Formats: sequence, structure tokens, C-alpha cells
Amino acid sequence: MTIEQLLAGDGRASLVVEDVEWAGEDLLRAGDQLADEISRRFTGVRILTASTANAALIVAAVTAAGRLRVPVLLRDPGAAGTFGATGQVLIGDRSTAGRPVTITGNLECHLERRDEGSGSPLPEEVPGDSILFQTSGSTAAPKAVVKPVGAVLRDGVRIADALHGDGARDGIVCAAPVYHSYGFTHGLLAGLLAGAKTVYRAPSSLPQALANVVARTGSGTLVALPNHVHMIAAAASADFTGLRQVVSAGAPLRPEAVARVCRDHGFRLLNAYGASEVGTMAITSLKETSAPGSIGVPLDGVEVRIGPGDGELLVRNDSFAAGYLTEGEMRPLPTDDGWYRTGDLAEQDADGLRITGRLGDLINIAGRKTRRSRLEAVLSAHPDVSEIQVLVVEDKVRGEFPVARAVVAPGRERPDLLRWSRDRLDVFEVPRQIEWVDRLPRTSTGKLIYAPRAEDVGQ
Repeated sequence: MTIEQLLAGDGRASLVVEDVEWAGEDLLRAGDQLADEISRRFTGVRILTASTANAALIVAAVTAAGRLRVPVLLRDPGAAGTFGATGQVLIGDRSTAGRPVTITGNLECHLERRDEGSGSPLPEEVPGDSILFQTSGSTAAPKAVVKPVGAVLRDGVRIADALHGDGARDGIVCAAPVYHSYGFTHGLLAGLLAGAKTVYRAPSSLPQALANVVARTGSGTLVALPNHVHMIAAAASADFTGLRQVVSAGAPLRPEAVARVCRDHGFRLLNAYGASEVGTMAITSLKETSAPGSIGVPLDGVEVRIGPGDGELLVRNDSFAAGYLTEGEMRPLPTDDGWYRTGDLAEQDADGLRITGRLGDLINIAGRKTRRSRLEAVLSAHPDVSEIQVLVVEDKVRGEFPVARAVVAPGRERPDLLRWSRDRLDVFEVPRQIEWVDRLPRTSTGKLIYAPRAEDVGQ
């Protein structure tokens, strides 16, 4: 199957973007016209970069790339810079110069050549039929995950089967950005594969606005971000009657938010666990009593095992990326004898798998070791704390030491977190400093941003 074949399917699926409904054949036609316009304007095209949040334009760009037999990079429109490859054509909502190009009566975009002779050639290892997803940059500098279209589609089929079975006839509302892997597969491909009508709303949408769309459209599935779930937990007035399920991915959900949503609402709360490199590995229905980090059992076609030693979670399936594009080079995935190394630490419990931390969150404090995840769990257990982030600061004497950022719970006073820490942690683990902030830095999908390391915080 190809993207073009999917769009030319049985005609049941459609997208609603900015109140304009797009059938599959309309999107296919828009992609053809976009490919023709690019061919007319530019020569030597090697890669397309779609810098937009518009789902219809993203589908058109992916389809145009297929027609032109070049890869396409899906880029956060708020991100700075590009990957600097020669032969790059930028497809975007806005431009510093020039008028927009009308692709169809309801779709416009700007087209710009972005290499200007200064970029590096695209590595030959990048397949022509591939979609490039930028990583979040939450723990390192962003790079692009190079996914063959076939691998992306196989991931989408698994997700559609898990979420919608034989079809999502009651429709979908998607508030996740489609330029990210999660939004593209769960909020776009899965809906197209299930023959659903998918209505798109901005990731900044508030619970009441999402509830209104669900009520108006009769949709049964909400593809959301962790921040939406946390806001729904806090917004008692938002009525989601009729909604069957809410899907969340991209960052862990706070246990108290899970418990409250499960108590107050009748929909299933689903946690999708995955990585751009290998797609979705597990989708589990959370309960009020679910352990933090619970991801359940792997989807059909996904094999997992817990490695020896630290207990890193390894995965194997048919949706592997070809590698990473970074600094003009293709670099391989971190694998171990054919198994992808997730970097997550896991253990088995009665409900399946549970993520307990990250392989790279080890902190070496004057030769004594602890984990960031342990410190965050202890600090976040304080009833007056809403969110916690532990950062690692380099120190010439001690090697490293932890500092913390904290958000006070609504309606509460700032507690003495250092005293709380001293009562529950070893002396060497106690953070040197607590910085109180209004909100923690997050990516557009809700992941906490830990990169770069916090050398500049609270020396």
C-alpha cells in the first residue's frame, strides 16, 4: 500500500481542517497539483520540507513527494532553521516574500527554494519514498528520523486496528500536531485507514472547546496530548458525554490526573507508548489504580524484551526507521542484534510493562549514583506540588549535582521541598536548589525539555 492508494480508497474517510472537509480524492488531487507546481518552478529538487500545522497541506506535501519520488520532512512550523540540504523546497503557510500559490480553491501555500547553494547534498542512503520526522529535542539536539513510507503505513495499520477495530464510524477529533509522528500516525493515518471523518483542532485547544467539537460532530475518539488530559482532569465542567476514548502520547500522564479522569468521565483513557524510530509499541487502557509508567502489553506484531543489567526495554517490529539525518549525514539507529534500544528502563508487573526511568538519567554525585526519575518521583509526591523537573548541573568537584524546578499546585502555598527531600532521600541526593516556576518547558507534544544540560542553572 502507498499513501496515494490509501487516499484513493473507498471514499469513506475525510479530513475537516479549518471547517473545510477534504475527501481522499480531493487530497490526492491537491497533491498532484502541488507536485506539478513544484516541477514547474524548480529543478533539481531533492527533498520537500513541509513547515505547516495544516493537516490537508501536510497530506498534499506527502503525496507530492511521492509523485516527485523525493523524501519529505515534516517540520514544526515554530522551529528555527532547516536541515540545509541542497535541492530543498520549503512548503509553508507563510513567507517573508512573495504571494501564496493556490493549490486548490481552499488550499494555499508558499513555495521557496531554501538551499541557495550553501547546503550539503542529501545523503544517498535517504530513501526517496520516505517521511522524515523531527525528534522532539527533549533530551538532545533535534534530528530527523528517516522512515520509509511502507514502515509508516504498517505502523498506522497496527494503530488503526488497536484503536478502531473494523472502523471508526463515529468519527475522530485530533488535537495533536500532525507534523509529529504521533499526530501523523494516530490522528491522520489511523483515521484514513479506519474510514473515519477526522476533525482537526489546534493543540492549544482548551477542554471546553474540545468537548463542544465532540458534541457537535458526535465523534467517539479524541487524539490528544498529555496537557489536554491534565486540563480535562482539572476542568470539571467540560462534558464529554458520548466520547468513547481519549488517546494520549508523547509524555507520561500524572497519576492524580489519570485517577481523576477515570473517576469523573465515562470514556476510556488510552496511553500510547512508542518512538518515532519504531512507531507505536503498546496502547493500554489506564485505570484509576494504574501504576505510574504503565504501558501494558505490546501490540500484535511488536516484540519486546527487557535487556540484562540496567533493564533497558528493547523492541523489534516491521516499522523500523532507516536511520537519522543529522548534520548532513545518515546515522544508524541504536540497535542490539536487530533490537531497537529504546533508552527506557522497564520492568514487568501484573498489568504488563511499566517504564521506570531513562537509561541516561543516572546522576553521578561525587562517585555515588542515583537516578533523575527517583528524585522526580519523591519530589512530585508532595501534595502541594503540581509538577517537578530535576536537572543535572556539572560540578568540577562533585562531578554532577541535582537541582529542581517545581510548579506549585493550584490554590496551594509553596511548600518546603528541601525539608521534604531531606526526610525521604539520602543526603547526597537532596537537590542543591529548588526553583519555583509558573510552568515547565515542554515540546509541542508535551515532553519535558531536558536539553541542553543545565550548566547555567543555580550554580
